Amino acid sequence: MNILLKLLVGRELAESEALLAEIAQSAPQPIKKTCEYLVANRGVRLLTAITAGRMCGLRGKRLSRLAASFELIHLAVLAHDDVIDAAPIRGGKPTPNLLWGNASTVLAGDFLIAEAAALLAGESNQRILQMHGKTARDTIEGALLERGTKGNPRIGEKEYLGMISKKTATLISSAFRVAAAAAQAPPEKEERLAEFGRLFGMAAQINDDCLDYAPGRGYGKKRFMDYLNGIPTLPLIKALENCSPRERKILESGFGKNNGSSAALRAARIKERKDGINY
Repeated sequence: MNILLKLLVGRELAESEALLAEIAQSAPQPIKKTCEYLVANRGVRLLTAITAGRMCGLRGKRLSRLAASFELIHLAVLAHDDVIDAAPIRGGKPTPNLLWGNASTVLAGDFLIAEAAALLAGESNQRILQMHGKTARDTIEGALLERGTKGNPRIGEKEYLGMISKKTATLISSAFRVAAAAAQAPPEKEERLAEFGRLFGMAAQINDDCLDYAPGRGYGKKRFMDYLNGIPTLPLIKALENCSPRERKILESGFGKNNGSSAALRAARIKERKDGINY
């Protein structure tokens, strides 16, 4: 983290990190290691709510609790996603389901969601509580939408964008919105921050989807996992729009068939030629 950003959000960031560590350490013994691992390997999502809150004048422990509660939802969603997708790697490290099994990982995710709600038990603003609950629901709906498209390589760009807007984008957008609401920011500022968060979240998801086809260069993601698991993403959608019938047959032949990467490698080359990545 650069010095300027640390000066801006350092206090609340440290408080949020301490809250997450405390919650993980308080987990029941059978899932304690899993929770500690999830919390220790988190990303930078804490910064979203903290930065938005500071931009609107909110400071202190209330902002720290809000940020930590959204990060707990995010970590739970990632844990459940890894189980559903049977993912062995995330962020260049083994997933908790690979280390401790599916049951422990699912229960750890459930525990983190419960703790996210508990963190806001003292929140007096009912609108914030409602938005927090809606965020959890929307992220689950996003996961269900993704499961509904699994195995179907011919979904359109509009359907894809609608699907990803319900996952990471919803989480980041809501974190910005709630922080602004807690700071009693003007409605127009709250809307602008929420929209920025939505677009930022969608951009992050599209970037992650492109990395599925990138050569192994330390991105922390096992190559071709989305393709072999039958998860349609934007690079595939755009390549299918631009390719010949023969190339389309090649792309679709290996999609969702987790039996090796030879078809996936051919698919990646077609995507590169047909601007599936560059788009």
